[in-house]
Amino acid sequence: MSARVILPYRRMNKTIELAHGGIRFSATVGFLPDGETLEVFADGLRIGSDLAYAVDDACVMISLALQYGCAPVDLWKSMARVPNLSQGGDACLPASVPDLVQGDDACLPVSVPDLVHAGGACMPASVLGVIAEAVAEVSIEIAAIRAGAVA
Repeated sequence: MSARVILPYRRMNKTIELAHGGIRFSATVGFLPDGETLEVFADGLRIGSDLAYAVDDACVMISLALQYGCAPVDLWKSMARVPNLSQGGDACLPASVPDLVQGDDACLPVSVPDLVHAGGACMPASVLGVIAEAVAEVSIEIAAIRAGAVA
């Protein structure tokens, strides 16, 4: 097992609005100056609700995976797929946008809106997938910004 990255007390972050099952909430993704995404927190769910507890636990699991070296896009690509019943029982839609990108291309800085539009009706199957997708989107966005700044 690789060593866990210890986070500095102050770091950059980006807060984004999310929704799952008709419930809206926000997630804050924290990253280092080099753009490495290492944590996520959620807020805006009813305190004490089962969903709030599930989202808090999902954020802890995603943050620990990131801090132990799992790439955000790998987390995102590992989420469940949603069956595409309109094309028969065996056909599946990607459950999240990175499933649309195959192979090593998934690690390239990509325009998230372009991927979202390409995905059509694709959506994460769980709130964990929604959060992992958000973390990957922020990671891709930061990588694109850094690539533009370096180029």
